[in-house]
Amino acid sequence: MVSLAACGDDAPPPPVALADFQQAAVDAVCDWAVRCRHVPDRATCERLIDPKDYDARRALDAVAAGRMTYDPVAGGACIEATRQAYCLTLPFSDASCDQLFSPGVPPGGMCTSDLECAGTCDNPSCGVQCCAGTCGPEPTGMPPEPEPRAQIGEPCMTHTDCVDEAYCEADFLCTARPTEEGEHCLFGCARGDLYCDTSELVCKRYGARGEACDVDGVTAPPCDPAWSYCDDVCVDRPGVGEPCGAQPQTCVATSFCNDVMVCQARGSAGDPCTTSDECQVVCNTLTGQCVDYMTCNAR
Repeated sequence: MVSLAACGDDAPPPPVALADFQQAAVDAVCDWAVRCRHVPDRATCERLIDPKDYDARRALDAVAAGRMTYDPVAGGACIEATRQAYCLTLPFSDASCDQLFSPGVPPGGMCTSDLECAGTCDNPSCGVQCCAGTCGPEPTGMPPEPEPRAQIGEPCMTHTDCVDEAYCEADFLCTARPTEEGEHCLFGCARGDLYCDTSELVCKRYGARGEACDVDGVTAPPCDPAWSYCDDVCVDRPGVGEPCGAQPQTCVATSFCNDVMVCQARGSAGDPCTTSDECQVVCNTLTGQCVDYMTCNAR
C-alpha cells in the first residue's frame, strides 16, 4: 500500500475539460491565494474574483467552430501548477498554460483572435464584442530561450536575476525571500499578509479584519490593499450598496462605483453604461447600453 501511495503521488493531474476549466481555474487560484495568505479566507478570494477574467465562452465557441483545439491534459497540468505555484509567481504562468490551445486556422484564413492562428490575426475589424481578421504567415525560426535565472545561493547582480523564490542580497547571492514577520527583507516578503518596511528592512504584517489600522503604519498596522482598506479598522473592500471612492476603497470587481459613490452591481443587457466596467459583459458605447454576450464568427 505504501508503494501504491507513492506511485499515486507521482501521477499526473487529471485532465480538465474546457467546459470545466472556468470553475477549476477559480478553485485553483483561491487555493493558491489562501495558502499564500494573499487573502484571509476562501470566501474573500471568491468575492474578489472578476467573472470576466475566467469566462471561457469565447474559447468554447472557437473550439466548437474548429478555429482552434483545446488540450485537456495541458488544462489539468495548468490548473495543478497554478494551485501549487510559488506565492509570488503569477497564476497561469506555468509553461503548460501556454499549451492549452492549438491554432486551427491556416494562413490566409479568417480569424477572430491570435489564438486561432500560428502567427497573428492580422488587420482585425472590430465591433462591440467581436473582431474578424486574417491569419498571417506562420512565424519562422524558434523564439530565443530565456536566460536561466539564478537559484538560491548562486551569484546575482539584480533581484530579477534570481528565481521568484529569491532576491539578490547585498552579498550578491540569491537569497530565499522571507516568509515570517520580523525577518530581514530587501525586496518584498514571500507571503501576502506581509510587507517589507523599507525603513527597517524587516517584514511586518498587514492588519487583520476588524483590527485598528494606520494608513502609514506608524501607530498601527496598515491594511492589505489586495482585499481591504482602513476605516479606523481594517474592513473589506466594498460591494454592492456600500460606499466607495478612490484607491484603496474600490468596489469588488462584480460592481462599480457610481455617480453617488456607492457600489452598484454591473448591468445586464439594456442597462445604461459608459464603460464596460459597468456591465456584466460589455458596454456598447454608441448606444450607451450593456449588451448580452454574442458568439464571434469569422466571415
